[in-house]
Amino acid sequence: MTPFLNIVAQDLIARYDKTLSNVTLVFPNKRASLFFNRALSSLNDTPIWSPSYTTITNLFQRYSHYNAADKILLVSELFNIYREVTQSAETFDQFYNWGEVMLSDFDDIDKHLADPSKVLSLLTDLHELDTVDYLSNKQLEALQQFFRNFSKEHNSELKQRFLKLWSKLYDIYTAYHSRLASQSIAYEGMLQRDAIEQLHATDYEAIAADRRTYVFVGFNLLQDVEQKLFSAFQKHGKALYYWDFDEYYMKNDKHSALIGGHEAGRYISQYIKYFPNALPTDHPVYRSFSRDKDITIISSPTDDLQARYISQWLTPERIAAGERTAIVMADETMLETVLHCLPDENINVNITTGYPLAHSTVASFVKQYVSLLMYHCFTLHNVNAILRHPLTPLLSPEVSPLRRRLNEQKVYYPTTDDLAADDTLTLLFSPLDCKDNCHALNDRLMAVIKLIAQHLPEKDDFTREALYRMHTILARLKTLINAEWTVALYQNLLMQIIRSTSIPFHGEPLKGIQVMGVLETRNLDFDHLLLLSCNEGNIPARLTDSSFMPHSVRKGYGLTTIDNKVAIYSYYFHRLLQRTTTAHLVYSSASGFGKSSEMSRFLLQLIAESGKTISRQSLTAGQEAMAFAPSEKTKTLEMVLDLASRPRLSPTFLSTYLKCPLSLYYKYVAGISDMLETDEEDLDAITFGNILHKAAEMLYTPMKGRTVTASFLDTYINEDNHVTLQRLIDDAIRTELFHINDNTRQTPRLNGLQTLNREMLRTFMVTLLQYDRTHTPFEILGLEKYVERKETIHANGRTYDINIGGIIDRLEAYTDDSNTRRLRVVDYKTGRQADTHIDSIEEIFDPVNIDKHSAYFLQGMLYSGVVRTEKGIPTAPHLLYVQRLHLPDYSSSVTIGENRQRTPITDYADHAADFSRCLTTLIEEILDVNTPFFPTSETQRCQNCPYASFCR
Repeated sequence: MTPFLNIVAQDLIARYDKTLSNVTLVFPNKRASLFFNRALSSLNDTPIWSPSYTTITNLFQRYSHYNAADKILLVSELFNIYREVTQSAETFDQFYNWGEVMLSDFDDIDKHLADPSKVLSLLTDLHELDTVDYLSNKQLEALQQFFRNFSKEHNSELKQRFLKLWSKLYDIYTAYHSRLASQSIAYEGMLQRDAIEQLHATDYEAIAADRRTYVFVGFNLLQDVEQKLFSAFQKHGKALYYWDFDEYYMKNDKHSALIGGHEAGRYISQYIKYFPNALPTDHPVYRSFSRDKDITIISSPTDDLQARYISQWLTPERIAAGERTAIVMADETMLETVLHCLPDENINVNITTGYPLAHSTVASFVKQYVSLLMYHCFTLHNVNAILRHPLTPLLSPEVSPLRRRLNEQKVYYPTTDDLAADDTLTLLFSPLDCKDNCHALNDRLMAVIKLIAQHLPEKDDFTREALYRMHTILARLKTLINAEWTVALYQNLLMQIIRSTSIPFHGEPLKGIQVMGVLETRNLDFDHLLLLSCNEGNIPARLTDSSFMPHSVRKGYGLTTIDNKVAIYSYYFHRLLQRTTTAHLVYSSASGFGKSSEMSRFLLQLIAESGKTISRQSLTAGQEAMAFAPSEKTKTLEMVLDLASRPRLSPTFLSTYLKCPLSLYYKYVAGISDMLETDEEDLDAITFGNILHKAAEMLYTPMKGRTVTASFLDTYINEDNHVTLQRLIDDAIRTELFHINDNTRQTPRLNGLQTLNREMLRTFMVTLLQYDRTHTPFEILGLEKYVERKETIHANGRTYDINIGGIIDRLEAYTDDSNTRRLRVVDYKTGRQADTHIDSIEEIFDPVNIDKHSAYFLQGMLYSGVVRTEKGIPTAPHLLYVQRLHLPDYSSSVTIGENRQRTPITDYADHAADFSRCLTTLIEEILDVNTPFFPTSETQRCQNCPYASFCR
């Protein structure tokens, strides 16, 4: 089907015989001019004089004294006037959002050429309305209804506040106009009103003297200023008007939803009487809607699924159609999802709608960096947020080494010297007193943004554009900051501006599938249309009268209301469909998060009124829910030889296999660490346990090889404030938490959580000593003592000599009541688990029991076996759960026996045969090349597994 712009091009060529040099085409937006120019060139084999192009906005600019100003400056100037007039103490960031609303009201008044003194002045005397003869009966009735609710007899506090503010709006309006005029700047409505006033003052002689013909193409709703401009060009014979419509919504249909005609054609049907159409009204282009069309309405259970439907919808035919195929988003926040769902094939895509700056990496960097600079001192957490950001490594090769060092050494409060790895990082992390200095903060941001841009790879055009937009925002803010601004105000305002800014995509608009928002489709026609998010609240967009002027007042004075906006959206929607061949209209049936699950009223209207056969479909994921089933890893002989050649297999190694053989593969075969980098200032369980182990080691080290007596322990237990224990704990914190092993660095100060953990450690140490006192005397034979045993394993037709061992927390000797010398293998445990009983030795090696801390028993029995063999003395494992040691009936002895028959293990030798058999079987399975690394069947373990993402 021939596009509308091609029809216009054909008509103009016929009118002017290919000489269009004195013709200027005026479009609602710039995009249409590109398509028109292409249409013009496609109709001619020989060169022609090309017309010029402009937009209605630029045309108004030509006749005005003022220059258009950006919104930030406009709202800033409005804020200054507002405070002068009202004497309000509000801050700029508090004013900014509804300052935009006030600016929108003023813009609407000017575009409708309304009398601001009448619209904005408070009419306290209702009877004055009787003399307002310039209002129609409907307008008068609407105003009377509104002011009846604001009678003096019913003045609530809220009404009083509203009336007080409304009474100042005209003063604000006039002062604001004067302030902007003195700077030769204006908002759009003010500029357009000025253009009309300037033309009228000279009897439109600028238009009369212009030799050009102005062709207005594809307009719909005309504001009063636009109607005046149209009339001026028409009066002097300088205008042609090409209206883009279809007879379907222009005819007066008694079955129409609106009395007097379809809402989509409401405005064009009014204007075409005064600005006659250059094309005959019976032209075939205006009877496109009635032709055969394939229209399908599709329900999607989720927002994401309708985007995923794109790859199915983009058939080879639609891809080949290129720019005649369009994906239109009624909800433009879907852009990111849509981009990810485009097929991987090498297809051309042109994206018209802008990408939200707030979603870019540049915005996230600025947000994190501002937060960092606002801290009184840097913490590891907020420094990490910057060092981990994907843009930061571009600045310096020292970023990764710096982050690694800070986290390994747990530098929770890094100083400027700690962070000054090179000149760039010195700038990035140099302290900034920005408490009341917004200029300094803004200058720093501009410097860093510029630095990132200098180091950005040349091909990253999108990030470069985002950096440019951010730098432009910061440059504008620099001119607005004054002494009254606080950093909090600056931060809030910056984030608001970022949220309202978009990044334009660069591309070839005349080539490839078009991805755009609804407003970008004006004047354009497509053979194949996919319209996403056709929900009520998206099309028409969720419309509210965000205004200081109530709906009745806006309606009474002929200003823009919701009804106007709905009619405009109805036109956009129906105009999109009128010349399509296939149209798929998708809506989401999912509700929640403030979104409607209802299809758009326009879809219902289409079904009820169009008379067309419309297909209905529903999207489904096409997938069944599947259980989490990670795949096993095949074991090779090379893997087995590598595991067998390890210096030793530790209890942790064996326990990892029992917990999940696949996790052993990731950790020990693939070499992926299970230690996640963390900058949390609280002590994790492992670090907490390491500190207690270290403190206990330092306490007992002087007694190594000697007998510990009750009097020795009383020295520490009864010491005032436990000064010695606290010193030992502080030393342990220094080495285990901050990894400081020399005297060149001071221990960083502890924060609140760390101080609480420090106190808890002191309590546990006192409890440990009190428990040890009940078992004195005993002799310290070893502290943090390494032990190992050799196992001969037969697997894969080979023999392997495997070393198995680890570190004993404390090995001690004592003499029992029968005067027998015995050994205790003591293991400190800081967790809450307090079970010291097992039913059998086999239970230790059952993977099901690993969550019951059977690893503790495996470790204790393994170490006891090594010591028993070496010393030849009865040896038994003991588990000291420090959180339970204070209980009067607590015993650290490991007991064994089924049916609650608890028999203390007093000598490993009594269970050596069973333990060695189970241990050998376990290691043989680990080294068996025919047994793969399979995932655990206990899937609840996967929730906290560091390798869960690999399995999925």
